Amino acid sequence: MARSVYFITAMLAGLFSSCLKDSKIEPLPPATGELEFNFQAKVKNEDLVPGTKMFTNAAGDSFTVTKFNYYISNIQLTRDDGSVYAEPESYHLMEHVNGKTSFNITNIPAGTYTKIEFLIGVDSLGNASGAREGDLDPGRGMFWNWDQGYIFFKLEGAFNTINKPVTDDYAMHVGGFSGPYSCLQKCVFSLINPLQVKSEKRTSVFYNVQADEIFVRPMLIGFDYYYANTGTEKVFRDLSVNYKDMFVIDRIVN
Repeated sequence: MARSVYFITAMLAGLFSSCLKDSKIEPLPPATGELEFNFQAKVKNEDLVPGTKMFTNAAGDSFTVTKFNYYISNIQLTRDDGSVYAEPESYHLMEHVNGKTSFNITNIPAGTYTKIEFLIGVDSLGNASGAREGDLDPGRGMFWNWDQGYIFFKLEGAFNTINKPVTDDYAMHVGGFSGPYSCLQKCVFSLINPLQVKSEKRTSVFYNVQADEIFVRPMLIGFDYYYANTGTEKVFRDLSVNYKDMFVIDRIVN
């Protein structure tokens, strides 16, 4: 009888061991969250009022804004452990006058992030990949042609200067992704208050965007200088270096 009990116990143990070998414990998917980017357009720290309101730039010129567009691309987030999350297919067109001033990134690994980086413009891959959809659709009005590629930045409206007192229209369109006068600009933000990306939650970062930075520093650029040099690659590079620091983080909501 004792031998029979031992045999049955051994059989049950063998079956249990076999079940353990056959069953697979699937790992839980990594926890991910969502990050929302918001942009508030400003001129000299005032909210941008598009259309007829006249602003004054650092050169003393008067101007209005009827269009303020730019591309944000290649977004990267650095975690406190040094790992980096890079958004795939990272191209976002902001159109302030049309009310397109925010976007969301999903499936970001949960964690504490201490740095944000992005480009102003469209990189060589985005320019060389042929016809695109979404924010890179050429029909969005931010594309010159297949030789020149995408427009990175647009500021349009009306202006006058001391030398040109009669108000006229202006259009500052900046682009170019290669060569010594490339206008791609990288923006880096080290965060005093880190981003906390939490599982199935939304974190928001709010930026103020100073449109008039295109005129200010490191080089003073007025409309007279711009139109005297329009058509040269250098003037577009100068404009891009100026507007590189137009973004300032206002707050983060974790």
